[in-house]
Amino acid sequence: PYKIPHHYEVKLKGHEGIVTAIGLDPSGSRLVSGGFDQTIKFWDFPAMDINGRSFRSIEPPDDVIHTLKYSKTGDKILMAGSSPQARIYDRDGRQLVEFVKGYPYITDMASTKGHVSRITCAFWHPTQKDTIVTGS
Repeated sequence: PYKIPHHYEVKLKGHEGIVTAIGLDPSGSRLVSGGFDQTIKFWDFPAMDINGRSFRSIEPPDDVIHTLKYSKTGDKILMAGSSPQARIYDRDGRQLVEFVKGYPYITDMASTKGHVSRITCAFWHPTQKDTIVTGS
């Protein structure tokens, strides 16, 4: 016999534009979302009321949020947006790290550190918990 899986649905209200990135923590209890409205919203499902509102909203200095990824331990969030600098936040939205921006007017890219154009993707390394991989 085939069992139909159970599912739950909740409408999360708060963004004023298209959502382009979401990240779910390893326990499944928290979610982050970001997009064209230049905000990152933090959602806590166990503490959420019937209105479905986020418990925190931050505005990083990026135009569009491209990537939001929780670390394997769920204590950090990797964010990449329309700037050349990736950022790491704690699970409550406090910025922990802002990576260096490369110098865009140099012809030898080996002579600069960091990205010189917007980051389009970012991931946590699968085995090294404090290492990230970014693409631009």
